[in-house]
Amino acid sequence: MDKRLIGMLLCVCAPVFAGESPVVELGEYWVYGGRVANETPASGVATAVTALRYDPLVDLQARGPAERQADITVRGGIFENTGFQLGPLVLPDPQTGHYFGEIPLDPAMLEGPEVLTGLGNALEGFNSTVATVRYGFAPVAATGSAEAGVGSHGLNYQRARQGWVNVGGLREVAAEAAASRAEGHGTVARGDFAYERISGRVRVSGPEGTTDVFAGYSDEFYGWPGMYIGRAFGVPFPETDKYQIVLAGAAHRVVYGDGSHAEAGIVYRQLTNEYQFNRDTPSDQFTHRTRMWSSGFRGRHAGAEWALDYHVTAVADELVYSRALTFGDFDSREYMKAAAVPSWRAALANGDILEWRAGMAVDTSSEDETRGLPLAGVAWSRAANGAQWRAHLEYAEASQVPGYTALKSNPAGLFGGNADLGRELSRNLEAGLVYEAGAVTARGAVFRREDRALVDWVFSEDAPNARRAAPVDIDTHGLEAAVAVEHGAWRWMAGYMWLDKLEDYGDETVDASYYALNYARHRATLATVYRPLEALELRVDAELRRQAANLLRGSADSAFRMSAGISWAVDIAADLEVGAVADNLTKSDFEVFPGVPAEGRQISVFGRLRW
Repeated sequence: MDKRLIGMLLCVCAPVFAGESPVVELGEYWVYGGRVANETPASGVATAVTALRYDPLVDLQARGPAERQADITVRGGIFENTGFQLGPLVLPDPQTGHYFGEIPLDPAMLEGPEVLTGLGNALEGFNSTVATVRYGFAPVAATGSAEAGVGSHGLNYQRARQGWVNVGGLREVAAEAAASRAEGHGTVARGDFAYERISGRVRVSGPEGTTDVFAGYSDEFYGWPGMYIGRAFGVPFPETDKYQIVLAGAAHRVVYGDGSHAEAGIVYRQLTNEYQFNRDTPSDQFTHRTRMWSSGFRGRHAGAEWALDYHVTAVADELVYSRALTFGDFDSREYMKAAAVPSWRAALANGDILEWRAGMAVDTSSEDETRGLPLAGVAWSRAANGAQWRAHLEYAEASQVPGYTALKSNPAGLFGGNADLGRELSRNLEAGLVYEAGAVTARGAVFRREDRALVDWVFSEDAPNARRAAPVDIDTHGLEAAVAVEHGAWRWMAGYMWLDKLEDYGDETVDASYYALNYARHRATLATVYRPLEALELRVDAELRRQAANLLRGSADSAFRMSAGISWAVDIAADLEVGAVADNLTKSDFEVFPGVPAEGRQISVFGRLRW
């Protein structure tokens, strides 16, 4: 990375690590977690993204089981438009956004996920034009657990976790470690998989703040017919993907004053990947290794009537080797983003609060143009009669640059690249409302997003055996709503999303889109949790969708999918829990990706011991 970028970031981060302010617990964000009933899948151990499967505002698109490789799309964006963040640290994948959600840490170590859109994404995100999924670090519990499960299609899995906490004076030192594995034949022929993950963390908390040092490793193999190319050759080929991910880093956070906080950190991520177009005739044509280093500094400094939100990120990546990605102009790239948004608050005569925000973000890269991006918004809030209201109107611009698969693939190959692809730009205008009163929480928003030079992967009937990267201008209009209600032993969470798109590829040979035009025009979700007894819990997630038409899709455009789970704390052992989970109860054959076979029904049973 350019020494000037490192120097700038270290100078900004230094005050955080020198802080001596006491730690204060603050409720700062609207967190999007808790809207899903089943956070454990039927197909094995959960990953960081499993809890997003039925989230009403997130469309998780997976090739096979949900905890396997998954594309996260928000508000009609594609898989590379949603970034991931761990505390103050961004986790991009330089090869392709298909691996963004692969975080090799046990979910028990994480808080969230929190989904940032609009102005929040433009301020906090990195190289993501639509949304950012952010996880915080959860407190360490001095407990342990072990679980095992078996299920249909040859499934078996195991997971173990142990935490330790040592309190001495004003300082607390804690650590935890976890290991998981899963394997099965898959719900379709040649959909077998094997997954292993080991992770650990040390947390030190005291008057200076909280420091988390973490590391994780995952090794995964899975097959799925047509997982990337669908039916390009008439029938889905038996494709496989095998990859290992190494993640290690540290983050420090301080909370001070009345509503102020700051955090900074550094992280390293390596991906080694071997993709087989046809497992029956294996080759090393699609083998890759990438590395990424990221450092970040973010926070909020608040005064009585004003505040300053800021975020600075420096990233360096390297395409260490690749047999396929050899057609572009560079193999490494440095990036930097700096954003600052001051805000001002004013109390009205009736007690309502008005808040104005206006600022800017700057995106730059060693291989791309620099872009200044304006951010602005106004919000009104009211607290009366036990209820809280908040309405906002925001405008934000965000940008990103393509990954190496789009830039460096053979232009005439199976995945046609384009070295001339440039910086993408997104303009987002939205209005929203949040309501909270007792056991009821509701939110809604309407938005218009203009994406310019968005990189999509497209299909042409003139070349049916290949897909290629192509820029597209798209205007997206949308409406989203979500409500959560708790009453006695019941908890309900419902959501609805409507989207409409107007696209212009500037190329009449584009006949279909694999991603940008693969979206749900209407999508409704319902999650229900019922606890009739203290020891018994029933969980149901359901989704009804109407997808935009796509000539590559072999299934119907409508789908109804459902997952259900039951757990029971056994009376003879208070720390023993047994249960069952079923995914795709309706046996929907809906093709999440056009031309890619749908996941079948999966059922599993488990036992979990806690101490």
